[in-house]
Amino acid sequence: MSTLRHTISILKPVIFVAWVVAAGRLVAEACTTDMNFLGMLSVYGVIAFLFLYSAFTGAFDALGWKGVFVGSLVLTVSCLFVPNAIAYSVAQFRGWNHGRVQHDAEHYAIQKPLMDQGMGLFEAKAESAKILGRPDPTRSPPVADTAAGKIKTAMTIAALTMIGGVVWSLLWGTLFIGIPSTIRRRRASR
Repeated sequence: MSTLRHTISILKPVIFVAWVVAAGRLVAEACTTDMNFLGMLSVYGVIAFLFLYSAFTGAFDALGWKGVFVGSLVLTVSCLFVPNAIAYSVAQFRGWNHGRVQHDAEHYAIQKPLMDQGMGLFEAKAESAKILGRPDPTRSPPVADTAAGKIKTAMTIAALTMIGGVVWSLLWGTLFIGIPSTIRRRRASR
């Protein structure tokens, strides 16, 4: 069996639980505009919790080090990119402006001309915060005007979440799967 198939077969429970959590989060975002910080970390928390569970039980020891690396990519694509692509697409087409898709039009109106003049995003954010006298609550780009623009925006944000997802999965996979499984194998071979 190939490493990819083997990794997917071991990580299926994580993938299914993450999908359920991501679907629940999307439903919650559709029903309320008041998502708290805990809701923002939902899928990341599921991955970390299930990896921690594995550290104590050895549930994912069969992955080995190669599987930890491949698994990080599998989880990032299946549990972060795909659900986020769906969620951000729904948010773009529904015109949501809350939670993880919050966008402040006043700040954007100040920042866009500054960035067009060559100022960086973070400098423009600081300048607009200084001008308006309040921090910028923006978490994502504004709703695009065209259907193609909405899809492009959603896919771009989903792709950017993959960067954090790979780092997150590698970090917790190394700490909670790779190291404990190596220790257990060494103890068993004595």
